Amino acid sequence: MHIGILAAAAHAAANNSPFTIFYNPRASPSEFVVPLAKYNKAMYTQVSLGMRFRMMFETEECGVRRYMGTITGISDLDPVRWKNSQWRNLQVGWDESTAGERPTRVSIWDIEPVVTPFYICPPPFFRPRFPKQPGMPDNDNDVENAFKRAMPWLGDDFGMKDSPNSIFPGLSLVQWMNMQQNNQLAAAQSGLFPSM
Repeated sequence: MHIGILAAAAHAAANNSPFTIFYNPRASPSEFVVPLAKYNKAMYTQVSLGMRFRMMFETEECGVRRYMGTITGISDLDPVRWKNSQWRNLQVGWDESTAGERPTRVSIWDIEPVVTPFYICPPPFFRPRFPKQPGMPDNDNDVENAFKRAMPWLGDDFGMKDSPNSIFPGLSLVQWMNMQQNNQLAAAQSGLFPSM
């Protein structure tokens, strides 16, 4: 970098006026220059002690590799000169014993938080069972009979699969209601656990 460019930037910073920096990371990589999008994304990330994360490193063997770790502390790197700085304020522990050469302090924009997946839609083998309410039908035949008793004018073939009065061809009323119940359950769960 030329001295004139640094002097102009220092003068602009001292006078609280904006200045422009042109940077080519391939020509002269620097860990002190953080892309704005990466920084902004990191500032919206909530971190806490015990939080799991991934971090990418370049290795000689296989190029770029992700290592897993845990946040063990959050504190200023230098509380006197850089109070409340985000620069390397996360103290971390690494999962692998071979990660001994990894830094013990990192910046928030260097990590990728690992979020634990919630089952928004339960796996197919999981069907939540709620306690049976008194007076409520127990199985599909009971539901169908309850509809026939409550609405006799619909006829005996209403709700039967592939009948002319069927709501959806190929589905019985009970199958259609089960689909609606599953959709409502998934919608309720997605409301409780918003996606990240």
